[in-house]
Amino acid sequence: MSRDRDIERTIQDGERNQNAKRLIHNWCRHARIEKFGGTGMIEMQTGLPIGHHAMVCDFASASGIATWLLEESAVRFYDANCVGCSHRVAVGLPNLTMLVARRDADRQDAEKRAHEAQCIKEAELKARAAVRADLRATLPVLAKAFMDDLDRLDAERSEQAETSLIESARLAPEILVPALTEYLFSVLEDDDHWLEVAALTILADTQDQRRLVRCAMKCLREGYALKLAATTVAQRLDYVDVADVPEAAMGLAYVASPPRSEFDRTRQDDGDPNPLMQVADRFPEAVQRGLLALLSRRDRLRVGTTSRAMGMLITQNTRWIRPFLRPLAGHLSRLDVLVDFERESELRKIVHDLEVALAYAFLAAPELADDELMRQFESASDDGEGRLAGVYDHVFRFSDKDLDAEAVLDPAYIQAFGVAIRRLAALSTNSDNDAVSQHILSVFRYQSTALAPAVKAAMDVLLGTAAVLDSKLQEPEQESSVLTPSDPLAKMEKASRRSRLWHLRAALLKMAVHGALADAESLARFEEFLSQRDRLSETFEAAIMREIAPLLATSTGLKVILPYMYSAMVGASVAGRAAAADALKNIGSQRFSDLPDLVADSLVLMLFDPYVVVHKSAVAALGRLRLPAHLRRVTVAALDGLIVAYRGTDDSEFLLECIEAKVTTYHEEGTLPKAQGQVLLALIAELEPSVLLRSGHRYLLKKFQHLDGWVALVLEWIRRCRQDYELKNALELVADLPLGACASEGPAVLEVVATDPSNTELCSRFVELLTRDYAWRDAAQVAALHVAAFPKTVRERTRRLQAQQLERRVRFEYLIGEGQLNEAMALGQAWIRADDELAKLLKVNEEFPFP
Repeated sequence: MSRDRDIERTIQDGERNQNAKRLIHNWCRHARIEKFGGTGMIEMQTGLPIGHHAMVCDFASASGIATWLLEESAVRFYDANCVGCSHRVAVGLPNLTMLVARRDADRQDAEKRAHEAQCIKEAELKARAAVRADLRATLPVLAKAFMDDLDRLDAERSEQAETSLIESARLAPEILVPALTEYLFSVLEDDDHWLEVAALTILADTQDQRRLVRCAMKCLREGYALKLAATTVAQRLDYVDVADVPEAAMGLAYVASPPRSEFDRTRQDDGDPNPLMQVADRFPEAVQRGLLALLSRRDRLRVGTTSRAMGMLITQNTRWIRPFLRPLAGHLSRLDVLVDFERESELRKIVHDLEVALAYAFLAAPELADDELMRQFESASDDGEGRLAGVYDHVFRFSDKDLDAEAVLDPAYIQAFGVAIRRLAALSTNSDNDAVSQHILSVFRYQSTALAPAVKAAMDVLLGTAAVLDSKLQEPEQESSVLTPSDPLAKMEKASRRSRLWHLRAALLKMAVHGALADAESLARFEEFLSQRDRLSETFEAAIMREIAPLLATSTGLKVILPYMYSAMVGASVAGRAAAADALKNIGSQRFSDLPDLVADSLVLMLFDPYVVVHKSAVAALGRLRLPAHLRRVTVAALDGLIVAYRGTDDSEFLLECIEAKVTTYHEEGTLPKAQGQVLLALIAELEPSVLLRSGHRYLLKKFQHLDGWVALVLEWIRRCRQDYELKNALELVADLPLGACASEGPAVLEVVATDPSNTELCSRFVELLTRDYAWRDAAQVAALHVAAFPKTVRERTRRLQAQQLERRVRFEYLIGEGQLNEAMALGQAWIRADDELAKLLKVNEEFPFP
């Protein structure tokens, strides 16, 4: 529902942009719209202009700004460029003046409201000043100076004036005569909220402490001077009226845990929970009523603050679990209908607060919390089920970072982790909810040492559940009838279900392996399960083998697991052989060198395996492992065979992986042999640049820098780049070119630059390399192409000047190098003038800041 609301709002914004676009086109024939950023799915489906757009014109002297709502950019552009423009050619009505008129009307209304508010404020100030004037006549001389400070604070409302007033009372407490004390109390009890901090501080030692506490409770109820009011109440609990506590609960909760900032997530502990804890210990029933009443409100601020406060109380005393558990769980399961919110981000914040509070309850009373969560789970929506499953996710997050070592080893926490593991294992087989599955996967990826005892206790559950998931994966799918056309959506759902089951099985096995590392007993239980190979399916055995890499990292685990792994490597099961190679890939070269030679021999034999999944897994493992020297020749021969087999096929990624594995075999020799390198470089030249220029291949491609034809090949890749990231990675390869490599490639460089001469990064990079190699003429031609890419229009004036500055830099360096100092000085003057003009253009843009 929340996502639908965000989609509806996005469509509404697109409709507003569509209307603004029409008004802009009617305003002037020269005006046009430019889009910044990509195209989203909603924009593709509706055809509406959604995203950041800007109004532009070639005659504009000041640049525009791209905004989410186009009308904001249009009005700003109108103020900066369209007022008094002589180039305007009107098209039709209605036009941009409608937006300008509405903006002006809104400004006038805002100014009118501000003026009225200022008049009311001045009238109220005069009334308060009149009251103080009457009071001043009855006060002693010393107190009149205090009244002057009061007048100043009322007029200025500044922290300095407030501090001066408090210091006056502290240095001369005798000025607080009964009449003045009564005045301060009357201001606190009134609805003029300007004196709370000063009055509560000054009246701290008053004889009427009950009245002071009543005023502090009023501040907590209405949301003023919260920290000071909370401290005042906590220090005077004997004077608190229990009837005032429920309505003050919001203020106490806010002080205990203020909302988190979206822009400063590091500051999450600025609250002071002590006042809330003290009041709750003294008046538990009243605080409970107040918090439960706040939780039932539809306001997101109150619900979020209350949830955090409840979580704090639960951590301090388990007595709060029973009264708060069901309301918190019920709210979490139906949050989207119980709380008003406008954006998905607002909902996520409250969900986080509720899940954390319930996680605290779960850690303290796991069985009780688990029963309540499952009770709510039965009647929850799909979104609600996902949110309830998120509680278990937060429980495991505490195991990783929020509990100290002593707390984690406490049996109560071990029990909580065990209950959570069993529940999530059950949900993995019973629930088809994607959100629930995501939380389960997130939980089972945790590898904290604190989880080892709980995982050890639940190992049978984990392995048994993984076996059940494997059996579901092996269930035959019903084939569609020949007469019935296939449903693409149904196929996608089936594929998604199988993928979810596969990842859940892997996550359960990964956690079981983590538990086997706990001690010898756990490892023995894992081995006992693994020894029942005759009862395990080939796919399940392969799935176990794929996750055993952590066991191979320990001597005891290696001793136990190595026979099973070697048996899988040479066994008849195709999936088992591939899984064994995947496991070896993750143990690292150092540990691999400790394994018997038979393991390396078997891995090399996998390169000759006719099954694709096996030799692909073996090649992937070779990319991370270092084989013994005596196996290098046969390894190279196997890789050569795979390269020949996959050359010219659609699997370019695997071909590149084979090439990389072959290059890795020459790692100890340093530079790749030239003969071998030229062959591999020719093969790489046949691949699409989109495959080569993805992130992660730069290290491999740099191995070919010393070979003939490398520079020409890189330039060809730049010419064929279709995406920005491809060009970025290609320019990184250009930056690594050896000294002198570009000097002989001037014509090719010019052809490359001509494909996109307006690209500043492209031109600057080649200018830098050409000047480095003393190819001054080619560098000057590149800079000239860059200048010519920008027309002589007002809008492009800034970019053209910047391009001309690049051209001047090339000429300036050349003249200095040739000793032509007079010409260089003249060029330097032109350089300075252009810089001044650029500064003026920038200043023009700054004169029209975004409102």
